Amino acid sequence: MWVKFPLGTTAVSIEQQQFVTEVTGADGSAYFRIPDHFAGKILSVPGFSLCNPPPGAPADLPKADPDRDNMIAKLSVEVQGLTKENTRLSSEIVILENKIKELISASAPTLTSTPAKK
Repeated sequence: MWVKFPLGTTAVSIEQQQFVTEVTGADGSAYFRIPDHFAGKILSVPGFSLCNPPPGAPADLPKADPDRDNMIAKLSVEVQGLTKENTRLSSEIVILENKIKELISASAPTLTSTPAKK
């Protein structure tokens, strides 16, 4: 959604999220886009107002998609689990490689030197 800055304002920070002028109108007014969930917070500040996109403005921000957001969260948890599993399996491979080396060393004949006969 598009918001018009109060006259003379070109940036605002809400909950550590920075918003800056994205389009300047012919009359010098500054405009910016906000996600829907910030609307109440920004519009409660005097001077800020909702507006139609100014001429030449880019498309509005995409609307929230709970299904997509939930799927992203689910896949992120899955990736974390797979990463931990990969780390565990990599460690197990190193341990097994060391055991194989020990078994090979233990089963290899040892060479002993005997003094030469005179």
